[in-house]
Amino acid sequence: MAKITRLAAILTPLALATVAIAFAITAATHKDWSSRNFYTDDQSQWSPATIDSTEYRSPFQICGYRRDNTTLSLDSRNNTYTYVCQRFGSSGSNKTSCESLNYTLTQSDARYGDERLCQQIHWAGNLVIASTSFIGIGFFFTFFLAFLSMIMIFTPNAAEQDSPRESEAHAEASKHATAHSHQPQHQHVRKRPHERFLLPVAPWFNVLLIFCFVFGGVLYIFAQFYGVLAFVQSAPDNGAFASFGNNNNGDTVVGLNREHAPWVQGKALSVYASAAWLSAGLAAMAAGFVWRLPRISGRNIL
Repeated sequence: MAKITRLAAILTPLALATVAIAFAITAATHKDWSSRNFYTDDQSQWSPATIDSTEYRSPFQICGYRRDNTTLSLDSRNNTYTYVCQRFGSSGSNKTSCESLNYTLTQSDARYGDERLCQQIHWAGNLVIASTSFIGIGFFFTFFLAFLSMIMIFTPNAAEQDSPRESEAHAEASKHATAHSHQPQHQHVRKRPHERFLLPVAPWFNVLLIFCFVFGGVLYIFAQFYGVLAFVQSAPDNGAFASFGNNNNGDTVVGLNREHAPWVQGKALSVYASAAWLSAGLAAMAAGFVWRLPRISGRNIL
């Protein structure tokens, strides 16, 4: 029963760390940071049944319809479109998901954005990369400590043999302990090789993994903040929708298209990212409870 309890304690931070890195990677690579629906009917008839298509945008992806013919025809029947998802890098001239007019050459390019919008998108993307990296390092340390802890639980003392030199040293220590019986006997208890390595080093690995999870989680919260600013608040033409609402005068506003809804938060930004930093925080708490910390004793399970 004691082994089962210890095993459950070891697997708790490992399970939370696995959930954290899984959601962190999913949120970073998912297209649905924000979405915008296009409808077939008038705005008063908008409903899930009248959705014609949906565009998605994230720091590294833009998904939507792209016109196949290079020249726009006045007859809409001659224009053909293909739904594509474009992937972009996190840096590089004309290689990111948001570029100025100097690179796009046209405002109809899905990547087009002003300096403010592009700065927010780039910050969101870079913070996601940094956060996922720290959570990944924390996952590695958690797996390492869990592996060594399971060795300590399931490897019997008799299964490991000392070298001849270690046996002689242990015999001398036993004789010395017998001659000086007033000394505590536990000072001469032989440690297994992995115990000799784990006991002095493990607390510092635990500190590192807790730091990585906490810092990575905080970075993901900042990434969400910049993501909301970029893909919802600053995304065109959300300002026109917010300012004019359903007024008929809004139809005359430049850039306001009544065929589509405004950009809204997607599940990657609101759900997956939140699950990533929440799981990372819980993994850090579980690791601090299960494994020893430097100069802290009496409250750890292992």
